[in-house]
Amino acid sequence: MKLTLIDQLVLLALDDEKGTFVSESYEMNYGIAAAILLELTLAEKIQIHEKRIQVLNKEAVANPILNRYLEEILDTRKEHTVTHWLERFAEKASLIKEDTLQHLVEQKILQKKEGTFLFIFHYDKYPTVDPQPENQLRKRLEGIVLYRQTPEAEELMLLSLINACQLEKEVFGKEDQKAAKSKIEQLIEQREDTHLIHASIEEIHEALALAVTLFMTHS
Repeated sequence: MKLTLIDQLVLLALDDEKGTFVSESYEMNYGIAAAILLELTLAEKIQIHEKRIQVLNKEAVANPILNRYLEEILDTRKEHTVTHWLERFAEKASLIKEDTLQHLVEQKILQKKEGTFLFIFHYDKYPTVDPQPENQLRKRLEGIVLYRQTPEAEELMLLSLINACQLEKEVFGKEDQKAAKSKIEQLIEQREDTHLIHASIEEIHEALALAVTLFMTHS
């Protein structure tokens, strides 16, 4: 089963038993937005040139969530900056998460249940019913970050999102979170080639960090 970056990020950010997000912060919203851009980069639909998003291929992608936001980029008549799209998609993070959770339910990885607060307020929660996909993902990430295995481009993208969303503690544990954070930042900075995809990872990572900083400054 092939999980998108958004699927993977959502799984890692969910408490497996409670079925709720460990963080509902603005970092997570921007991380969700960045996942859209990184996934479209990985699919070779877009590239970044001089801080702006350029469309490489207008053909639809199979994933309906990604296709919706590719169409949104296509509908604009001018090239916008990475920051512009991060902010625009971050505003829709709740919808993106909702669609992604539903997709993971359909894949029988999560189960949708109704929760209550103070016996009055009702909300949806999504506990894990098939832990294997997330367990395999976590094992691979630990191998890269803690045991120096070489990451693929998609894995480097996911690590960038984990760093931006401050999920190191959730993914690697309290004892290893500082070491993991440092290692992830090294991996992003010390990429060994200039491939467009790897260059885009760094560009989006930098724009994501800037967008979060600006949000904090003006909130």
